[in-house]
Amino acid sequence: MTGVVLRFRGKVLSAMRLVSAKPVPNARTLLASASGIVFTEYVALLLLVTVIGAVAVVSLGVPLLRLYRFAQMILSLPIP
Repeated sequence: MTGVVLRFRGKVLSAMRLVSAKPVPNARTLLASASGIVFTEYVALLLLVTVIGAVAVVSLGVPLLRLYRFAQMILSLPIP
């Protein structure tokens, strides 16, 4: 991080540069980098967990809905 010194009404102000001082990587550096691979693995793992969770909710939700409707029917019977 490099700073720029500014003068405003006799006071010295420092401001940070918004542009990075790092050089732009070339194609060989990007091909050798492993950070994109790790990010892709995290996305794939997140998708797998999400799909498994959705299947679990659907597979457990249908029997629970049937049980709820059965209990609702039993409770609403006109038994004195």
